Amino acid sequence: MIDTVLIAGAGPTGLVLALVLTRLGIRVRIIDKALEPGTSSRAIVVHARTLEFYRQLGIADAIVQDSFKFVAANIWAFGKRAGRIQLGDIGKGLSAFPYMLIYPQDEHEKFLIEELKKSGVEVERGTELLSLSQTADEVTAKLRLHDGAEETFKTPYLAGCDGSHSAVRKSFNLEFSGSTYAQMFYVADVEVEGAAANGELHLAIDEADLLAIFPLKGKGHARLIGAVTPEAEKQNEKITWEDVKHEALDRLKLNVKKVNWFSTYNVHRAFTVISSDGPHSALSPGDRMPWLWENDNTFTHFGWQAQVYGEPEAELGETCDRLGIKLKTFKWRRDFAKAGLHENTLYVLRPDMHIGLISAESNSNRISEYFRDCL
Repeated sequence: MIDTVLIAGAGPTGLVLALVLTRLGIRVRIIDKALEPGTSSRAIVVHARTLEFYRQLGIADAIVQDSFKFVAANIWAFGKRAGRIQLGDIGKGLSAFPYMLIYPQDEHEKFLIEELKKSGVEVERGTELLSLSQTADEVTAKLRLHDGAEETFKTPYLAGCDGSHSAVRKSFNLEFSGSTYAQMFYVADVEVEGAAANGELHLAIDEADLLAIFPLKGKGHARLIGAVTPEAEKQNEKITWEDVKHEALDRLKLNVKKVNWFSTYNVHRAFTVISSDGPHSALSPGDRMPWLWENDNTFTHFGWQAQVYGEPEAELGETCDRLGIKLKTFKWRRDFAKAGLHENTLYVLRPDMHIGLISAESNSNRISEYFRDCL
């Protein structure tokens, strides 16, 4: 039994990790420096891969029901619509969820927090990671609790899910290399009326103005993203809604009735390099199993499983039963090769549907060796 895993950061990444580990029977402790969850929409789009993973956890349907589809994008130039891109089921045939959803991050986090509570896990708010050290066997974390007291906590695993200013990353002196663009942008969640407030994305491009209008749930609710002019930056120490240009809004004949949230930001180009295998085209261990109509029902299972596309070795079923792994076989079709699959090949899948082992002979000895040596 693994001792309690410490998760630093209660954004979507940390919350989902905590939920997954809890479903696997692993104890978790999740901390966050912030005293309360975010109350602004921030990230607002949920993609197919997220929904596929949530489906394995049994929560995808609730997310779909509580959000709405991202159906189309409109391009405007100088007040005139120049084009419209139909999105809808853009990934049909590639996923059980071939669409994008509008689901603001604050609602997303609230949902995940409630799911964790059902499993008896509460986010420890106002708890800060001060420092950490590690040996070959454990990590020692120094924490400051919400009441100001300090605690030393030992854990076999520490997950750093604490964002761009990660205390975990800084503790290991991992650089967040990159640079910041000079252009400042603003983001605002507003209540708006006008023809372009129709539940679709609108991107307006003018000579000196840029505006993106993302739909939010509720009639007339939208997120605006636009550019802040250099003049406004120079003239104002703190940019407000009144300081940004509204020409693009005026040309779209949009009337902002209320600003619920406003902030400014700069775009960063940054990355942390730990390791790289280089590009590859064929399926390899670590890749995600391609979704097909035939294997759709296997994407609802959250646990280890084995799949063979073609004829399995005679003893493979007995071996999988002994290891407690589900085995699923599929009659070979030539179009499976287009997805990168090979005939009569064994694929051992991790609970997240990524490939742990590929064996061309679908050999029962090979799968036994894999679980003996690697796990």
